[in-house]
Amino acid sequence: MDAETVKKMANLARIRIQEDEFEYFQAALAKMVNLSNRLLQFDAKGVEPMYQPHERVQFLREDEVTEINQRDLYLNLAPASIAGLYLVPKVIE
Repeated sequence: MDAETVKKMANLARIRIQEDEFEYFQAALAKMVNLSNRLLQFDAKGVEPMYQPHERVQFLREDEVTEINQRDLYLNLAPASIAGLYLVPKVIE
């Protein structure tokens, strides 16, 4: 991982790296790339995918309403609304 690559990655991430920080980031990025390369070499054949990290069953509570519907109250507090929707300034042309 050379300094030019670190500069390009910093530019893509929109972060500013000081000259004295290049060595640190260069080493950290190299470690990340090495780790990902090691993970790619791992043979995962026969390994069952996990849907959760715990072997125990995770009990979930029932989905039940615990508060009353206050939509109209909140819409009345908004500067502008129509048909149950908040009106906001246009951001994207």
